[in-house]
Amino acid sequence: VTTNDSASNSGVDLFFSEYVEGSSNNKALEIANATGEAIDLSAYSIKRQSAGGQDGEEWSTPALVLSGTLNSSDVYVLINASATLQDLIDNADFSQPNNSGTYYGEPLNFNGNDPVGLFKNDALIDIIGDYNGGNANFAKDVTLRRKSNITSPNVDFDLVNEWDSYSQDTVDNIGTHDFSNLSVSIHELNSISVYPN
Repeated sequence: VTTNDSASNSGVDLFFSEYVEGSSNNKALEIANATGEAIDLSAYSIKRQSAGGQDGEEWSTPALVLSGTLNSSDVYVLINASATLQDLIDNADFSQPNNSGTYYGEPLNFNGNDPVGLFKNDALIDIIGDYNGGNANFAKDVTLRRKSNITSPNVDFDLVNEWDSYSQDTVDNIGTHDFSNLSVSIHELNSISVYPN
């Protein structure tokens, strides 16, 4: 038997694959493409909600609109331009300036209680944190990595089942994502023999 049809293993859209809530301005997001095709990023944007909407805040405006193309089985890394961790700087595809014109790195100026959303055509498709979840810290001083069995976005944040947590400033995996669950092994049965017959 030979099979190479991996369509059932492909993701339906882009998703967050890593979140770095590091020290000072060491903030980063990684977006993964498990769809099986190159994706035009111009339909996608990122927004942040300050302190889980504790004081009535909604999604930040204007949104950070992405650009370029993200190839299949590749990732796109966005960092705060004031980040100092060399791995973040070396792997950045986009650096958000940290100045008054960008509200000091918005939306890449999050803390552990600021939900961050990935939007497609201004519709939320993936989220880290709970929108209007209040001021509780869901990811303070940590790096979160999406588990390798997750291949699609989710508008319901599921820290326990979808994310692995690492200590603050752990960025050794930024710029890569484990797409091993998308691969399909090809098995060929060329002959069969029964013994003793």
